[in-house]
Amino acid sequence: MKVLILAALLATAATAQAEDNCLIIESYARTVMDARQGGISLKDAMATTEKGDKFTPKIIIAAYNKPHYITKKMKQRTINNFADDTYLDCLTIK
Repeated sequence: MKVLILAALLATAATAQAEDNCLIIESYARTVMDARQGGISLKDAMATTEKGDKFTPKIIIAAYNKPHYITKKMKQRTINNFADDTYLDCLTIK
């Protein structure tokens, strides 16, 4: 019985950690898309990544594959959708 409880606790902790990581990723995706909608160039966005980092450039490229909008309403909708989609992708990969 103790082994089952320990296994359940470890699984819960691992799930909580994965969800925490996904929240970090969601926040980063939101920041990147906000920069994209704010007019920051792809070159400048890519310059913020660290050499050897293979993860964050993928989020940047995904954001820059989305259209840039003029109206505040469409910019905010795009930022929210991109962050939500990235969060969902993260949760379903885990």
